[in-house]
Amino acid sequence: MTTNPPSELDEIKAILRTVAEQQVTLQKQQERSQHQLDDLREILQTSIPDLTDMVGTVLNNMDEYTAEIRASMAAFQAAITADRADRITERLAETRARNEFRSDMRGLQNESRNLLRELANLRRDERGH
Repeated sequence: MTTNPPSELDEIKAILRTVAEQQVTLQKQQERSQHQLDDLREILQTSIPDLTDMVGTVLNNMDEYTAEIRASMAAFQAAITADRADRITERLAETRARNEFRSDMRGLQNESRNLLRELANLRRDERGH
């Protein structure tokens, strides 16, 4: 038996069958995509208020944290300033104490010289008599 070559009509029918199968497949894919889009739209519509609330909460928390950080920085600066003032006061007190000590030592030195001078004068007077 010999097979006759396919006629043009048979070829066209085969092409139409293939096109019809591809069209059915494409239609099914389109329906699946549409269902997925519908599901995604529903998820987004229900999620948007929650996401908006979450973003609002995050922004409020960030504002609170920023305020806390600023307050901490201000307290830290105040502590540093107070510490510097304390150190300056301590240094000033130390300088005053050193100056008083030096003054007292000069006074003592002068008194010692005066006493030694008097002692020398007394000895001179004793020798002179």
